[in-house]
Amino acid sequence: MKPNTTIKLSALLVSCIFSGISVADAEKAGITLLAKGNVTATAGQDIRKLKRRSAIHESEVLETGNESRAQFRMQDGAVIALQENSSLSLLEYQYKQPGSDDSVIMKLTKGGLRTISGAVGKDDPKDYRLETPLATIGIKGTVYEAELAGDNLFVAFWKGRGKVTAPGCDASLGDGHPFRIVRVSAAGECELLEFDGGRSPFSAGHSMDPTTGPDDDPLNLDSFGDSGGGIY
Repeated sequence: MKPNTTIKLSALLVSCIFSGISVADAEKAGITLLAKGNVTATAGQDIRKLKRRSAIHESEVLETGNESRAQFRMQDGAVIALQENSSLSLLEYQYKQPGSDDSVIMKLTKGGLRTISGAVGKDDPKDYRLETPLATIGIKGTVYEAELAGDNLFVAFWKGRGKVTAPGCDASLGDGHPFRIVRVSAAGECELLEFDGGRSPFSAGHSMDPTTGPDDDPLNLDSFGDSGGGIY
């Protein structure tokens, strides 16, 4: 084994011991399905360039550069697609088996993502949350999209239901609710937005068509099937 490899493995072991998780757990956060352009995973001072089949770990920060994007399959079956110029921190990604004490906490600090949720959060929404600088997103079996654009956060629930919590609002959206899309301002105030079946009102050029998506992007509604139908 090369010296640098030994040092990195030792550092990962020490990190896992002090964070209360095992190396095996850290290795199971997910795997890269697609990496186009500059896609990286950062843990401390260690920056890795990701490619198809690269593992991703709990506590890493996933980032995409200009004209870059990525897709990941997570250990609980979730799929996450990051748009260009995005940054997503995997603060916690713990999944053992259905019914166990699992937890997903992620933080989107730049750009946007689209995801179909996996097993975590399907039975108990308290097990899953996506944090952003403007609001926190909770779900229970859903397909949703979130994007930081300028001073706003846009969130859309295309299937299933979810909740967006900010200093000035607490909005439930999705199936069974009048609205699917919310804009959260820098002041933490929410504006519920209509969706007329056309392109969603995210920033121009970023939001995908919710019924198709790019040709090589599996994250479209026709491919999702039943999202679990969680209720808030």
